[in-house]
Amino acid sequence: MAGRHDVEFFIPFPARSNKEDPEAVTRRNVAWLTGYGLLQPGETTERYLDMGVAEFAMKLYSAATGPRLDMALDTLAWGFYVNDQINGDMGQDPQRLVGTLRKLIAITSRPPGACASDTHPLVVAWADVWARQCEGMSQAWRRRAAGHWRLWFSSALALAADRARGQAQPLHAHLQVRRAWIGAGAYTNLIESACGFEAPQELWDSVQWQGIQEACADCLCLLNDVYSLEVDELTGQLHNTVALLQREQGVSRNEAVQETVRMARAAIDRWQRLQEDLPTVYEAFSISTERRRAAELFLDGIGAVVRANYDWYRKSGRYDPDFHRDGPAYARTLPSMDDMSSRT
Repeated sequence: MAGRHDVEFFIPFPARSNKEDPEAVTRRNVAWLTGYGLLQPGETTERYLDMGVAEFAMKLYSAATGPRLDMALDTLAWGFYVNDQINGDMGQDPQRLVGTLRKLIAITSRPPGACASDTHPLVVAWADVWARQCEGMSQAWRRRAAGHWRLWFSSALALAADRARGQAQPLHAHLQVRRAWIGAGAYTNLIESACGFEAPQELWDSVQWQGIQEACADCLCLLNDVYSLEVDELTGQLHNTVALLQREQGVSRNEAVQETVRMARAAIDRWQRLQEDLPTVYEAFSISTERRRAAELFLDGIGAVVRANYDWYRKSGRYDPDFHRDGPAYARTLPSMDDMSSRT
C-alpha cells in the first residue's frame, strides 16, 4: 500500500555515522528530559525510546560530540514534544496558541541564558536549549537562528488557522507554510552550532544559497508527508501534500504518493544545479578559500540531514499508526502547553 515505509526516494547523499556511544548519549538525553519534567520513568520513557531520537540526532549531526551533540539532541526532543501538542487538540485554534508562543518567541529576543519568564517545563527547557545553541556563536548566527525559530513558531499559528477553517490552503501556499513547520532552517542551523563552525553569513543574501535551503526544506517536507501519511490519515491532519494532491488533482492515493516522490526528485535536481553555480557566487561575494570550506561543510551537513531523515522515517516507531492512537504514547503525561498559555 502506498504511503508505507517501503516507498523509495532518490537521495544522493551518503549516510553518516557518529562515533559517540549511543547508549551514553541516550542516557544523557533521558536524564535531561526527566530533569525538566518532560519524561516520566516507566512506560512513557520506553515509548519515547521507541522513536529512536538519539540515533536520529547522531546521524543528523555526525561530527558533533559531547555537550554539543547533547544540545542538538535535547533541542530535537523538545521540538517533538511541542510539535505533538500543537498537532493535537491545542492546535485547532490559533488563539489557544498565542499566549504559549509569545513566551517561547520572547526567549529568542532576550540575551541567551536570561531567566525564563515562566516556570512551565517546556518554557524553562526551551530557554536552556536556546542558550546552549547560541553558546560560542556570532551575533549574526544568533539573529538568523532566532528568525528561523520564529518562523517555526508562527507556522503553528498558520496551521491552526487552517484547522479552525476546516481546510488546508492550496498546494503552493501549503508548501510555503510546510517548509517553516518542518523546521528546516532551525534544525540545519544546528549543524553549525553542534559542529563548531559558521558558514559565511552573506551567502544567505544570494538567491543560489537561499534556493538550496528551500530545496532542502522541500525534500524534508515531502519525505515526511509520505512516511507520515498513514498517521496523518488516522489523526485527521489536513496538512499533507499527498492528501492535497488527491484533492486538487483528483488522483488516487498511489498516484499522489508517486507525484510527491517526483516533486522531491525535482527539488534534489534544483539543489544540485544551484550548487554547481556556487563557485561564481563565492567569487562575487569575495568568500575566501577558508570560508568556502565552511560553506561546503554546511552543504555536506544539510545533505546528511536529508539522508538521516529518509533513513529514520523508514524505521522509527514514530511513524507507526499504533504509536499515535489516542495521541503519541510517550506524550500522555507531558505537561500541557495549555497550562502555559493560561498563566500571566
